[in-house]
Amino acid sequence: MDAAGKTTYFFDHDTAGSGTSACTGACSATWPAVTTSNKSAAIAGVTGTVGTIPDGAGTYQLTVNGMPLYTYSGDSGPGESTGQGTGGIWWVAGADGKEIKSSSTSGGYTK
Repeated sequence: MDAAGKTTYFFDHDTAGSGTSACTGACSATWPAVTTSNKSAAIAGVTGTVGTIPDGAGTYQLTVNGMPLYTYSGDSGPGESTGQGTGGIWWVAGADGKEIKSSSTSGGYTK
């Protein structure tokens, strides 16, 4: 989950370690990046490797195992995961840095 408790997601069109997000334009309005002002961020409870990439707005997008993190505009509150499996390319981010592809999820990361 992000700092507000919203579920975080991975996007299959991203490439781990590329240093960029493939979600731009209209995509980023529906799938907002999870951002931080700290280049060296940490996420409590995450066993994957936490990092950041510049987001072009003077802040940084959080990554786990080199994959950018996003929330979903369709999730109205903490713990919701209605974006799970959208288009067969959006997946809840697990604490180990892997996609959770099952239909039953328990959330993502806490920032």
